[in-house]
Amino acid sequence: MPAAYDASVATYNTCKKNNGTNCSLPPVSGSRISPSLFDPDGVTLMKLLAGAPGLTSLDPTKNGGFNAQFLDRTPVDSNEMNIRGDFNITSKMRAFATFTRQPETDVNNIGLWWWPGNAVPYPSQIPAKQLARDYSFGVTNTFTPALINEATFGYAYFINPVTLKNPTAANPATYNYNVQTPYAQPVPQVPDIISWCCTSGGGGSNSSSTSAGLDASSFGTTPKWYGSAAGKDSYTPDFSDNLTWIKRSHTFKFGFFWARYANVQTEGACCGGGTVGQWDFDPWTSNSSFNNYSDMLIGHANSFGQASTNFVDNVVYNEYDFYVQDSWKATRRLTLHFGVRFEHEGQWYPTNENKGIMVWNPNNSVQPYSASSTAPLAGFEWHGIDSKVPISGWASHSFYADPRIGVAYDLLGNGRTVLRGGFGIYRHNVAYNSVTANGLLDAPLGLKSFSSNCTFTSLASLSTCSAATAGSRTSQNVEGMMFGDDRAPRTQNWNITIDQRVGWKNIHQ
Repeated sequence: MPAAYDASVATYNTCKKNNGTNCSLPPVSGSRISPSLFDPDGVTLMKLLAGAPGLTSLDPTKNGGFNAQFLDRTPVDSNEMNIRGDFNITSKMRAFATFTRQPETDVNNIGLWWWPGNAVPYPSQIPAKQLARDYSFGVTNTFTPALINEATFGYAYFINPVTLKNPTAANPATYNYNVQTPYAQPVPQVPDIISWCCTSGGGGSNSSSTSAGLDASSFGTTPKWYGSAAGKDSYTPDFSDNLTWIKRSHTFKFGFFWARYANVQTEGACCGGGTVGQWDFDPWTSNSSFNNYSDMLIGHANSFGQASTNFVDNVVYNEYDFYVQDSWKATRRLTLHFGVRFEHEGQWYPTNENKGIMVWNPNNSVQPYSASSTAPLAGFEWHGIDSKVPISGWASHSFYADPRIGVAYDLLGNGRTVLRGGFGIYRHNVAYNSVTANGLLDAPLGLKSFSSNCTFTSLASLSTCSAATAGSRTSQNVEGMMFGDDRAPRTQNWNITIDQRVGWKNIHQ
């Protein structure tokens, strides 16, 4: 039995009948709850946690307070094939081609992308038949000993379609769990369970005071993606061309690079726990027993959240670069390197819809939480309702001119001690998550989220629970890009090193 109140059952019964009011008695370990107070759906969740596949019991007196453990050591089957061919087309032109293929059967016992350290295995395993493929082709042409051109093309592809191995085991009806959620689940799933007061980070250290939970991704998407799978696939074609020209003491290099980065991913955990839904058991609710398991057993949840739809986000961005640089042997002891790379880091944009990524415009006359904020997503704009907003949300900057500077100096003139230094600016893009999280991409498509705003007397009372955001797009927990921002992140790198040749053909740096 979970710990509850050190009080008579009659007192606690009265407290519950009054909808949890005046429940301020402290919990005492070893106290018991009358079975008449048990919530049948709460009991079901308790049994799912205790009976999680692969979970084994421990003696807490001999294991630092821990009473259960799960060893995630499922074998992963994988193989890799590499093929390379080299061809001499002429005496001055060579070509190569490569192909790599790696299939892997990955088994996720707990979740997909991230889960709290206290999460236990989901009722069904969540396997994925991953596949990675990579192609490349290149041609090197030696026009003269001092003029060489290299051109390469590559294509990389990865897919991670995650499915429920046993949909029946994940179906709440299997366990007579009968809670009506605000939005219908595309695929029937046991809900996630979290306790923010008593959890630890994903993959991090756990403690004996944390509360067990469930954290699976949501399955079933709009539009359909590999049936009812969750996961992602990504692909990147790229092309580069580099010309090297040696002219007396100068080595000039000119080049061009292009790549298209694409990521297709299901949003199975966005905005309130995804369509799977998420129960939160924490001691902050007014009728809490101050014990998460007791609250679960009697149906006194802190909150419930759910998203209306699992959208498939298909976003890409393009990169174009060209550069010129010179390596100049100024003297026998001094070599200078200088050049510039013109970089275009395009913004992420969706390819499977025309609404666009959402931005927040501080100059919009209608702002959230103002008296006039009756419009959907007040203060936010996107391409579908305002053509001045790019479909990428942020506008793309044309080109950045980023310098590259380096120097190497032979301090003693004998090649044994060399001073080196350099400086460069390097551009990169924001992460995929930065343009799809919290409704940035999906809110304009009609994503709705539910966040409960009631005191639960049972888990089934969710069906009559008032909502903070149900059925509305005016007060969701969403975010938007800053309107008009076209800057690309950059890294400024500088270094100074000394290379010293020592004995035994070693170099100390």
